[in-house]
Amino acid sequence: MRLPFVVPALLLAAVGCAADPTPAARAAERFHAALESRHEDAACALLSRKTARKLPDPGQTCGQALSDLHMGPGGRVTEVNVWGNEAQVRLTGDTLFLHHFDDGWRVRKWLKENPLSPAFLVMFLLAVGGQAAGAVFVLSWLAQSVAGQAAYNAVRLGDLRDPVSWGQYVTSAEFWNRSLQNWQSELLAVLSMVVLSIYLRQRGSPESKPVGAPHAATNVEG
Repeated sequence: MRLPFVVPALLLAAVGCAADPTPAARAAERFHAALESRHEDAACALLSRKTARKLPDPGQTCGQALSDLHMGPGGRVTEVNVWGNEAQVRLTGDTLFLHHFDDGWRVRKWLKENPLSPAFLVMFLLAVGGQAAGAVFVLSWLAQSVAGQAAYNAVRLGDLRDPVSWGQYVTSAEFWNRSLQNWQSELLAVLSMVVLSIYLRQRGSPESKPVGAPHAATNVEG
């Protein structure tokens, strides 16, 4: 029996609603306003240092790299989600991911022109939870073990066999079989992202190889 993960989802949603979204939204608006007014250098000043450093190809400046992307208007802000020092700002024409540094919110990546971003959105949502996400995972797994033990013992009693304790159940093949079944989709998702990161490239992404690097290249920072 698989347990629905409603409670963990609600807990993560609560974490995302705790912080004030206004500063992150304003940073996103300033970034796109600078792009629309053709002030790419000003837009670069609103990028995280790592993104601004990795965005240009050799021989380019950050401003030139932004100009070459032809990102277009961002539009108005429609939704803002903040998780601690991470934020996602949805606009009518773009979606920005920001991080809060000592000097304020800065843009780390965006969905426009970034084919890897949708694949890494799930990883972003998991990463921003930090220790809270880890605690939710452990609590969910514990709840699964308790419910699984009850269902397993119901079957055993129906077969006129003695029930097992919780400790016996979590060390049994039955428990690990059910756990691994639940993890299949997650493991497949991680494997898919590993394969996608080999062939898809994204300017300014810390997860991506450089745009011009060959597929066979390894141990190369993006």
